[in-house]
Amino acid sequence: MIKIKKGGGCLFKTYFIFVRREIFYHDRLGSSLTTYSELTDQFFANLSFFHQKGLAAKELLNEALNKQSTALGLADCFYLMGWLMVGLFVIIVLFSLRKWFIPSKARKENDIPTS
Repeated sequence: MIKIKKGGGCLFKTYFIFVRREIFYHDRLGSSLTTYSELTDQFFANLSFFHQKGLAAKELLNEALNKQSTALGLADCFYLMGWLMVGLFVIIVLFSLRKWFIPSKARKENDIPTS
Protein backbone atom coordinates (compact mmCIF):
# COMPACT_ATOMS: atom_id res chain seq x y z
CA MET A 1 0.00 0.00 0.00
CA ILE A 2 2.86 2.37 0.79
CA LYS A 3 4.47 1.74 -2.62
CA ILE A 4 1.23 2.67 -4.35
CA LYS A 5 1.06 5.94 -2.43
CA LYS A 6 4.67 6.76 -3.26
CA GLY A 7 4.09 5.99 -6.92
CA GLY A 8 1.02 8.19 -6.94
CA GLY A 9 3.01 11.01 -5.37
CA CYS A 10 5.68 10.69 -8.04
CA LEU A 11 3.02 10.69 -10.74
CA PHE A 12 1.43 13.79 -9.22
CA LYS A 13 4.79 15.59 -9.12
CA THR A 14 5.45 14.74 -12.77
CA TYR A 15 2.00 15.95 -13.74
CA PHE A 16 2.50 19.13 -11.71
CA ILE A 17 5.81 19.83 -13.47
CA PHE A 18 4.16 19.17 -16.84
CA VAL A 19 1.28 21.56 -16.15
CA ARG A 20 3.61 24.29 -14.90
CA ARG A 21 5.86 23.97 -17.97
CA GLU A 22 2.83 23.98 -20.26
CA ILE A 23 1.63 27.23 -18.69
CA PHE A 24 5.16 28.65 -18.96
CA TYR A 25 5.41 27.89 -22.68
CA HIS A 26 1.85 29.07 -23.35
CA ASP A 27 2.73 32.40 -21.77
CA ARG A 28 6.09 32.71 -23.58
CA LEU A 29 4.79 31.71 -26.99
CA GLY A 30 1.53 33.61 -26.59
CA SER A 31 3.31 36.85 -25.72
CA SER A 32 4.67 37.04 -29.26
CA LEU A 33 1.22 36.55 -30.81
CA THR A 34 -0.25 40.05 -30.76
CA THR A 35 -2.38 41.88 -33.29
CA TYR A 36 0.71 43.87 -34.33
CA SER A 37 2.94 40.84 -34.84
CA GLU A 38 4.04 39.87 -38.33
CA LEU A 39 3.77 36.17 -37.43
CA THR A 40 0.12 36.59 -36.47
CA ASP A 41 -0.65 38.51 -39.67
CA GLN A 42 1.09 35.82 -41.71
CA PHE A 43 -0.90 33.09 -39.92
CA PHE A 44 -4.20 34.85 -40.61
CA ALA A 45 -3.18 35.44 -44.24
CA ASN A 46 -2.48 31.72 -44.68
CA LEU A 47 -5.85 30.88 -43.13
CA SER A 48 -7.67 33.21 -45.51
CA PHE A 49 -6.82 30.74 -48.32
CA PHE A 50 -8.90 28.17 -46.42
CA HIS A 51 -11.77 30.65 -45.86
CA GLN A 52 -11.13 30.89 -42.13
CA LYS A 53 -11.63 34.43 -40.88
CA GLY A 54 -12.53 36.24 -37.69
CA LEU A 55 -13.30 34.19 -34.62
CA ALA A 56 -12.66 30.84 -36.32
CA ALA A 57 -9.12 31.94 -37.24
CA LYS A 58 -8.45 33.08 -33.66
CA GLU A 59 -9.69 29.74 -32.34
CA LEU A 60 -7.34 27.90 -34.71
CA LEU A 61 -4.45 30.09 -33.57
CA ASN A 62 -5.25 29.38 -29.91
CA GLU A 63 -5.54 25.64 -30.63
CA ALA A 64 -2.14 25.66 -32.36
CA LEU A 65 -0.66 27.55 -29.40
CA ASN A 66 -2.12 25.01 -26.95
CA LYS A 67 -0.72 22.08 -28.94
CA GLN A 68 2.73 23.65 -29.19
CA SER A 69 2.90 24.49 -25.48
CA THR A 70 1.73 20.97 -24.56
CA ALA A 71 4.39 19.41 -26.77
CA LEU A 72 7.14 21.56 -25.28
CA GLY A 73 5.94 20.86 -21.72
CA LEU A 74 5.98 17.11 -22.37
CA ALA A 75 9.44 17.37 -23.91
CA ASP A 76 10.71 19.07 -20.75
CA CYS A 77 9.14 16.40 -18.52
CA PHE A 78 10.65 13.54 -20.52
CA TYR A 79 14.02 15.30 -20.51
CA LEU A 80 13.87 15.60 -16.72
CA MET A 81 12.72 12.00 -16.27
CA GLY A 82 15.51 10.81 -18.56
CA TRP A 83 18.19 12.52 -16.49
CA LEU A 84 16.63 11.21 -13.27
CA MET A 85 16.77 7.70 -14.73
CA VAL A 86 20.44 8.14 -15.69
CA GLY A 87 21.23 9.36 -12.16
CA LEU A 88 19.37 6.43 -10.62
CA PHE A 89 21.21 4.02 -12.90
CA VAL A 90 24.56 5.48 -11.83
CA ILE A 91 23.62 5.14 -8.15
CA ILE A 92 22.53 1.52 -8.64
CA VAL A 93 25.75 0.66 -10.47
CA LEU A 94 27.88 2.31 -7.78
CA PHE A 95 26.11 0.45 -4.99
CA SER A 96 26.35 -2.86 -6.82
CA LEU A 97 30.09 -2.38 -7.43
CA ARG A 98 30.92 -1.37 -3.88
CA LYS A 99 32.11 -4.87 -2.93
CA TRP A 100 35.13 -4.39 -5.24
CA PHE A 101 35.99 -1.06 -3.64
CA ILE A 102 35.64 -2.11 0.02
CA PRO A 103 38.08 -4.86 1.07
CA SER A 104 36.51 -8.00 2.54
CA LYS A 105 38.23 -7.44 5.89
CA ALA A 106 36.67 -3.99 6.22
CA ARG A 107 33.28 -5.41 5.29
CA LYS A 108 33.47 -8.00 8.06
CA GLU A 109 34.66 -5.49 10.66
CA ASN A 110 32.00 -2.90 9.85
CA ASP A 111 29.31 -5.51 9.23
CA ILE A 112 28.55 -4.16 5.74
CA PRO A 113 26.29 -6.50 3.77
CA THR A 114 27.87 -7.80 0.57
CA SER A 115 24.76 -7.94 -1.55
